[in-house]
Amino acid sequence: MRKKLYQDILTCLKSLTDENGAPLFKTTGLWSGNSETGTPSVAMPAVLMECGESVWKTLGGGSQEALLTLKLHILTAPTEDTSEDTSTEQILNAFELSGRVYTALLSMRIDRNAPHNMRRTASIATFSAEGFMDNTDTYQFLTVE
Repeated sequence: MRKKLYQDILTCLKSLTDENGAPLFKTTGLWSGNSETGTPSVAMPAVLMECGESVWKTLGGGSQEALLTLKLHILTAPTEDTSEDTSTEQILNAFELSGRVYTALLSMRIDRNAPHNMRRTASIATFSAEGFMDNTDTYQFLTVE
């Protein structure tokens, strides 16, 4: 179930489009952690999934319940204009992307026989020295295998 959930999330993220019907994100994939040390080597805006801890609980009949944690890194590139208004606009645009992702994940439907519950538990926005923004949202999914 975890593999399908992660695949479904990536498919959902890849299906998001802007007002012109173009993909909302130039890059959608798995987080490698390399952007913590410099400019990420991906086309932006990007959304990258970092798989986190899975906490298992045994249920009856051989099934298990899993609380899966994942982080979605929404990366946006700096603009040429370094004015305060432009920086504020970059932050607000990144928050809008985060909201679009949240709405899409809420409406995502996985296997009808294995319902899940999703919640966003944390968000943090950071800037690199190079000026790109990493707006990271942490999600938890409760699913049964």
